[in-house]
Amino acid sequence: MSENNENLEYLNNVHSSLFANNHQPIILVDPETGKILESNLAAQLFYGLTKVELKNSTIFDVSANNKVALEHFLKQAASGKLNSWRSLQYNFAPEVYDVKLIANVLKHQGKDLLFITISDPKRANRYMSETELLYEKQYKSFIDDEMCMFIFDFSGKLIHRFSEKNLKQINHLDDVLKLFNNKDQKTFIKKKEKLENFTTLVRYDDVVLNCKINFRKENESAKIYVIFINISQKLKILDDLREKQLFIERVTEQSPNIIYVYDIFLQKNIYINQDLRKYLGYNEDELPADSIEIVTKLIHPDDLNQFIDYELKTDDWTKEYVQKFRMRLKHKNGKWIWFAGYEKEFLRRKGKIVSIVGVLVDITEIIETQHKLLEHEKKLKEAQRIAHLGYWEYDVKKNEVYWSEETYRILGLKPDVKPRSPEFFYDFISPEDFELLKKNFRTFIKTGKPEELVHRILLKDGTIKYVQEKWNAIHDENGNLAIIKGIILDITDRVQLEQKLKAQNKEYLSLYEEYKSQNEELRRAKTAAEESNRLKTEFLHNLSHEIRTPMNGIVGFAQMLESPDISKEDFEFLCSNDY
Repeated sequence: MSENNENLEYLNNVHSSLFANNHQPIILVDPETGKILESNLAAQLFYGLTKVELKNSTIFDVSANNKVALEHFLKQAASGKLNSWRSLQYNFAPEVYDVKLIANVLKHQGKDLLFITISDPKRANRYMSETELLYEKQYKSFIDDEMCMFIFDFSGKLIHRFSEKNLKQINHLDDVLKLFNNKDQKTFIKKKEKLENFTTLVRYDDVVLNCKINFRKENESAKIYVIFINISQKLKILDDLREKQLFIERVTEQSPNIIYVYDIFLQKNIYINQDLRKYLGYNEDELPADSIEIVTKLIHPDDLNQFIDYELKTDDWTKEYVQKFRMRLKHKNGKWIWFAGYEKEFLRRKGKIVSIVGVLVDITEIIETQHKLLEHEKKLKEAQRIAHLGYWEYDVKKNEVYWSEETYRILGLKPDVKPRSPEFFYDFISPEDFELLKKNFRTFIKTGKPEELVHRILLKDGTIKYVQEKWNAIHDENGNLAIIKGIILDITDRVQLEQKLKAQNKEYLSLYEEYKSQNEELRRAKTAAEESNRLKTEFLHNLSHEIRTPMNGIVGFAQMLESPDISKEDFEFLCSNDY
């Protein structure tokens, strides 16, 4: 016998011994592709799928675990390095069960296949052999409450009934067919001829039954297993869940925020109300559909560290705990979009969180506004520093005092010194101005009218400063004083300059008076000089007249004496004493 024939014979023997006669769910799996090649009745009952449906599935389709991890387990088992591992498997409910997968290697046509037994003590007992079903109370109670099972020979004769109170009128396979519609009856006949499993829904006494029919060949005979499962309550629950889910989806779809449910075991979002790609301006072919991959591709590097080992951190979450975070995702236009995230547990099994519900809120505008406010605050502080203008506020009801940075600077204090009350400021008032300030402040409290006062403050190092203060009052809706706001302006330089100017003015006035006295003396001296000059001029004028008259005679007489035409008699006469 050839090796292939031996393998086929072995495979048939295995099918008979390990598949047909085993109450535990068993599947034959190709470890390379994960495709389910064969399954027994217990496996079909466990998964709630027909043999054909299982053959059209892979082990990844019925597992809730991470695909990469499961591929690793299959390869390890095929190489003989791994015999069993824990896994989460789906069934028709749909429900997820934590089971143990036991793998054995079978070589067929040079290829390693895996016989995987599903070991689940809590669930496997429900799929026992015929003999065990008759004596197992727990399974019998389950059959009575939720389903009933019949075994017929191939002619339709009833062999066993596993229900004492449901569907008592069924005593032959024909009674089962009467529950089907014409189309399902014809389909069943065709399936029976080919020994193919058959599933349909029937109604009986206002309940909905899921009917599963499986054909099992034993030696030369064949048996027909008919299982009726009452799914009315489950359908009602599913309908209610669908209505609630539809309501929730409609509500969440109207939300401007991004709402999602993240499955920790599948490591992906199983629900999200918005396509995050479109939100960030990307096309479907530019990024993967899974939003978690989108986040890992587009998140700002500085924000990624907070999500490292994130699944492990959920182990410490309490039911009331809300995880808060901030992150930046890159928009297609290159701009960073800020999101505030809020997450808490959505579903917990066996004390461990298996899924998380989260909300992402776009806070880009808020962040930008905060940055602008911080910039404005920085500029305001700088302006206050340059102008030496401080701000203070007193909440009367809370008895709390606030000082701006410049107020601290004016008083020569560090910002970590918190004012205890308004009276704390009194320690800095110059003793000479204390009563005046106190009086003005009391008047302000009574009248509520804005006040303005210039006074001195005395710093801890003995420095004296001059400040100008203005106060204003804010009243509540009942007219009571609620908040007092004020500014304090350091005018020391101005006052010192004014004092210096006053001193200089006084000096200038003194010099002015001195100059004025000197000018008066000069004026008098000028007047005297002018009078002396006038008298001198008049004297010289008179003197000139007195001298000029005789001089004219002398000059004339001299000219006559010099004249050549003068006679001797005239010359002697002129020279005589009588003349």
